[in-house]
Amino acid sequence: MRNEAHSGFGFDRRPCGGFGVVHRPLNQIANLSREEKIYIMNTINKILCIGAHPDDIELACVGSLLKLKAQYNCKIHYVVCTNGELKKAGGTRKFEQKTVCEKLGVSSIKFLGFPDSHLHLYLNDLIREIEIISDKVNPNLVFTHTNLDHHQDHLAVFQSTVAALRNMSVGAIILYPSANHRKSVETNLVIDISDFFTKKQEVLDLFKSQRNNWYLTPTFVSNFASSMGIQFGFRYAEGFQIFSATW
Repeated sequence: MRNEAHSGFGFDRRPCGGFGVVHRPLNQIANLSREEKIYIMNTINKILCIGAHPDDIELACVGSLLKLKAQYNCKIHYVVCTNGELKKAGGTRKFEQKTVCEKLGVSSIKFLGFPDSHLHLYLNDLIREIEIISDKVNPNLVFTHTNLDHHQDHLAVFQSTVAALRNMSVGAIILYPSANHRKSVETNLVIDISDFFTKKQEVLDLFKSQRNNWYLTPTFVSNFASSMGIQFGFRYAEGFQIFSATW
């Protein structure tokens, strides 16, 4: 049984069954029983991360993934829906993504190879692919794009993920933001990544072909993580929205 005293994960139960804004470590949330805390921790062991392009997952989630893997020895599985060929040769970005996954110790990675910026034309195929992979992985947690994103590929991935998992019992579907979301995301899960932020920067540096993009600059990455963290008493944090949960 894992120690429930791990800090830096916060959940706040709402009457509707979801989780509200999180601003304290899990073990400080009074309205979760000790048994509930231990149950959540012991069931976080298989994570499926779904991204539209290489680097989408890392920008939003890699600090949290590093922490979950370090503390709970989770198996992490990736689905990358395009090779990101519009911004750089798809082969280059695919190679960079593979290099990152090797560094992270990802258990499996599946490149679906759909055309960049045209995922909305392949929704049925995308749903089927995610269904097949989800059945095989049987994840406890699924990270995918938010529905408040303004990039058409990110929206298509959100829609396809929710449709593909409609008949599956998943611990939680967690939505992550990107530089393309224009509406305020209701953050109800915050993970302290202060001890893993340097490693996050090292991982993002491996996407060498994308270094000129403003959202991959060290300044933006640092400011984004610190602005989330300072709201909840952490130096650096990543914020998410729990879309659905069976906890």
